[in-house]
Amino acid sequence: MKNMQVPGGGNIERRVPLRNAIAEGADREASRYSVFCADRLTAHLQLAPGDKLLDVFTGTGALAFAASQAIGPDGRVTAIDTAESLLTRLEAKSSKFGVTNIDVHCMDAARLDFRRDYFQHTACSLGLYWLSDPRAAIREWMRVTRLAAALI
Repeated sequence: MKNMQVPGGGNIERRVPLRNAIAEGADREASRYSVFCADRLTAHLQLAPGDKLLDVFTGTGALAFAASQAIGPDGRVTAIDTAESLLTRLEAKSSKFGVTNIDVHCMDAARLDFRRDYFQHTACSLGLYWLSDPRAAIREWMRVTRLAAALI
């Protein structure tokens, strides 16, 4: 996992420990609704084999796993989160199930380490409320998403 970049300002100092604290219960049965949401979001995105998807605030990877199946072995899912404990769980599940097309990075959603127009899709399934500056984050997502320029 890459080191997380911490933006100036905001209250990220309180958000990161809280996200790490929720890791223990993240995959319990009561939270499995996220798998259903991920399947629906994946269908809505109309992912194609070979696509590249950025999964923001991936958590333990519900959307990342659904998308990895849709894009196949030639595609890539880049899963980012600020919580290393959640990403550790995602990496363990990827290894356990032999999923090799998910890349995991600890990274701030508003300061991405990717070049312009790198991804075909960017999605954030259950993490918008974790953003301290949603406008800055969405600008970054648009910068790294190829089709976003056509939507502006």
